[in-house]
Amino acid sequence: KSGDFSISTGTTVKVKKAGDYWTITFSIPLKNLTGGKPVKKGEIWGFNITRDRPRKGALPSAKWTAWCPTGAGFHVPEKFGVLEFE
Repeated sequence: KSGDFSISTGTTVKVKKAGDYWTITFSIPLKNLTGGKPVKKGEIWGFNITRDRPRKGALPSAKWTAWCPTGAGFHVPEKFGVLEFE
């Protein structure tokens, strides 16, 4: 049976399209991901940003894009990038 994996992070996102590129700016309140506990210096988290949206004129396989491509969908944590907190 499937569980409910939804989470309310309070993340805000802004996307800007300009010419032949786009940028994304986001803010993630870390306290909402850590249960209010502070993140420690040197702590390392696996991290990835993904997009599941077809691009006009692109092949169906070009539908998925990721900061750290995993080669097999989005759910391959061992291939994620990392964030190290300072």
